[in-house]
Amino acid sequence: MVQARIEESRTTIYQRDHTVSYQLKMKTSRAVFSEVQKKAGPFPFNVRVLEDEKRARMGLQEAVQHSLVKPYEVVYASLPLIISNAVC
Repeated sequence: MVQARIEESRTTIYQRDHTVSYQLKMKTSRAVFSEVQKKAGPFPFNVRVLEDEKRARMGLQEAVQHSLVKPYEVVYASLPLIISNAVC
């Protein structure tokens, strides 16, 4: 049996948490969060679907700190397997 392991790697997939509310301080964070709400809604999204990837990463940093958006962890396996992370 092959075990999957979680490693520190740059996450690109996030999902908005509708149960948390917080007024973001940075202008960039508010703009990125607004774009996420319009484009993705409650569904997981990739950073690449946002307008400017660099600006999006900076804006998402504050949103992740205050649990408005949760990052999906990157999971690695030693053999080529399909690994899925489903959260209900």
